[in-house]
Amino acid sequence: MLFAHPWLLWGLGLISVPVIIHLLNRRRFQVVRWGAMELLLRANKKNRRRIRLEHIIILLLRCLAMALIALAVARPVATSGALAGLPGVGDRVERVFLLDDSGSMGHRTGRTTAWDRARQVVRRLVEDLERDGKGDLLTVVRASRPEVPDLLQGAATNERTRTALRALAAAEPAAVPLDAPRLLEEAVRRILDDPDGPPQRVLYVVTDLRRRDWVGEGDVLRAVGEAVKKLPADRARVLLVDVGGDETRNLSVTSLEPLEKLAMVGVPLELVVRVANRGEAPEFDVPLLLEAGESRIPLPPVARVDAGQEAEVRHRYTFMTPGVHALSVKLPDDALGLDDVRHVALEVRERLRVLVVEGEEGQGPLDGEADLLRLALAPSGDLLTGVEPVVVAPEALRELDLSGFHAVFACNLEAWPPERVPDLERWVARGGGLCLFLGDLVDAAAWTRDLHKRGQGLLPCAPGRRFEAPREEEAPSLSAPEGEHPLAQVFQGDRNPFLRRVRARVRQGLRVSAEDDATTRVVLRLDDAERTPFLLEKPVGEGRVVLVNATADLAWSSWPRDPSFIVTAQELVRALAPAATAGRNLACGQPLERALNPARTWPRGRVTVPGQEAPAELHAEARPGSDALWLSLPDTRRPGVYTLELQPRSGDPIREPYAVNVDPREGDLARADEAQVMAALEGLPVRVVRPDATGDLLAQSDGARTELWRACLLLLTCALALEQVLAWRAARHTTADVVEVGA
Repeated sequence: MLFAHPWLLWGLGLISVPVIIHLLNRRRFQVVRWGAMELLLRANKKNRRRIRLEHIIILLLRCLAMALIALAVARPVATSGALAGLPGVGDRVERVFLLDDSGSMGHRTGRTTAWDRARQVVRRLVEDLERDGKGDLLTVVRASRPEVPDLLQGAATNERTRTALRALAAAEPAAVPLDAPRLLEEAVRRILDDPDGPPQRVLYVVTDLRRRDWVGEGDVLRAVGEAVKKLPADRARVLLVDVGGDETRNLSVTSLEPLEKLAMVGVPLELVVRVANRGEAPEFDVPLLLEAGESRIPLPPVARVDAGQEAEVRHRYTFMTPGVHALSVKLPDDALGLDDVRHVALEVRERLRVLVVEGEEGQGPLDGEADLLRLALAPSGDLLTGVEPVVVAPEALRELDLSGFHAVFACNLEAWPPERVPDLERWVARGGGLCLFLGDLVDAAAWTRDLHKRGQGLLPCAPGRRFEAPREEEAPSLSAPEGEHPLAQVFQGDRNPFLRRVRARVRQGLRVSAEDDATTRVVLRLDDAERTPFLLEKPVGEGRVVLVNATADLAWSSWPRDPSFIVTAQELVRALAPAATAGRNLACGQPLERALNPARTWPRGRVTVPGQEAPAELHAEARPGSDALWLSLPDTRRPGVYTLELQPRSGDPIREPYAVNVDPREGDLARADEAQVMAALEGLPVRVVRPDATGDLLAQSDGARTELWRACLLLLTCALALEQVLAWRAARHTTADVVEVGA
């Protein structure tokens, strides 16, 4: 039994008023014996038991009338339904709100968003709990951070709950996708870890019930069901509270990316913008706006975007200054503004710095191990390639900092200094590119031990046995590439003349192990009987390593004097150099991380977060296995351009933008089929409900609530009427008894 105004139950104390009056009436008479009363005394003794019983009944009716008055004013409420049949229904209940705060919850229907309606559901239930005074506990958890509840088992009336609700009122959707299984698993784990908590739990999963979140590829509902099965069925149940709108019309910018890998100063960069139509009707003449710093550039409108399809627009933009730049593309605002904008951050380079390690220095012009490679990377004359090769001897590797280079070429290097191999591995894993040319100085055992490591290192495969043809005419040439690859583009086609012009007089028998070298790809092969790999590629983290089964000079092959060598060298630089967008474009929720060289930069930074006035202060920390210090911003749930400010130990501050984008699938507003959801969760204590017009979620979870004050008034009327009848009969019986005795 619940009460709308439980504090008025003090009126039940008025039950004592008739009793007190009855007792006082008995005490105020003084007994005086005189002859005329004997007749009445004999009548009273004859009917005492009956009269006393009638008086007790009248007294009880008067007490009942007082109790009914108090109950009617307190407004009792009777519940039935979901919780009524549970044992211990009168016990304290923990009501756990699991709030979907994914990006699609910002979709506006009418004047309110799904997120507004979700917060309204919580607020109304708290108001109901305050009015009913049951003492239930409230837990509030947002899906974007299920491990950190906003409120944990707070009473509806205490200040902690009010503080949490005020914080929730100021919160916005986190722009990260809903992970429904993880949300429920964390809630179930918390319940199972608290066996001494409230005996009854109701989990309200407040969501917009979008298909991609609850159906997905088919495994989502199965995972949700597995989590719910862990709940004790007789002590808990789950309500999927659907606050989503039925409107699915929406336009989204799903992609903004450069068509080329590298962005160079003064070179037009082609940008590709993709727009998706999530609605059920085509859209025409969709305007787009490109923002670059302070510039606003209208793009050609998208002529037509069919329902459920994407359309793209291309635009060439030229950067005039080097550094890290941010671009944004915007659609006009619609019901879901979160996906109307897309950002990209990219590094614009004036030149590509390439480190060339020369294993053997030559005695004359073009006699050096890397002289022909250096000319291929940066030809003399008016031809500008944007590549700046820096040639060093092997001894320089012991002290050289690789962070200032975009790619490294090692030519006929005996061995990489063992103490610097971990630094090389980290540099490649963070996006660096390494190209290794073989040669007579190569220590195969050292390369296998330090660089291959049975497939765990950088080397695409272990060096093998050396083969040498007696004459160049008998040496194998290249086979036609079997697939497409940028490094093999110049050799495409079975009749390509460049294939026969490359002769590998000396080669190593490289064997790619299916077990150790599973990620290695053979780009080019020789046409010998063994089909010896000539050019191999292996991805390592965000970078890649290329192994060339030849020298960079003419010692092993004729390739360096062929025009195809120049083309391939240029393609190698572009394939190995980190992409302009590498490491600077994140999805919402992905931590922003930046490695620092403490010898060059102070170990601290500040980051400006979109929508926040004050920048966040960051302090660099060491990590195991890394010689760098790391800045980290774990919370990137708000999309936009983040600006990281670093302070070099000498010079002006460095400002680097990072683009954080919402998952483009958040713009898909297609609704999940309620019947499909319930069929997948059949047999489990789960129901799908939509808040009614009054928002009375308690009625939907605990059953229909009926106020009983009218019944109390009806019973009060009946009690008073019966009291009057009995009082009249008691008075009449007394007179009749006296007459009977007198006769």
